[in-house]
Amino acid sequence: MARQRRNENRGLPARWRLYHGAYYYRVPPGLEALWDGRKQYRLGSTLGEAASEWAKHMASVERRAVCIRDLLDRYALEVIPMKAAATQRGDNLAVVNLRKVFGDTRLGDLEPRHIYKYVDTRINKQG
Repeated sequence: MARQRRNENRGLPARWRLYHGAYYYRVPPGLEALWDGRKQYRLGSTLGEAASEWAKHMASVERRAVCIRDLLDRYALEVIPMKAAATQRGDNLAVVNLRKVFGDTRLGDLEPRHIYKYVDTRINKQG
């Protein structure tokens, strides 16, 4: 079980924390490139500034979606942190595997046959 958050961080969004008078976002492993190469990104000194910076940054991530890698990064940023710890570990592994195979594929180029081939290959490796 994960440890409880400190009182000053309770009620904040996942991966946010108040540290030395400013709000920071702890970047998920592997996504540092989306956050200027940092493991911890300063959002602002007030909660309003932090929310504004977060919204601005997330809007820029949405506009950049050109390939599957961009969507996987967004999923890892927005969805995975909301899940249970064991599920997060599994989803992070799945994202890594999907990035290897589909990462550079443009959004319009992915077809069902590609996904079927991927699933068949994964099943044959396991069996």
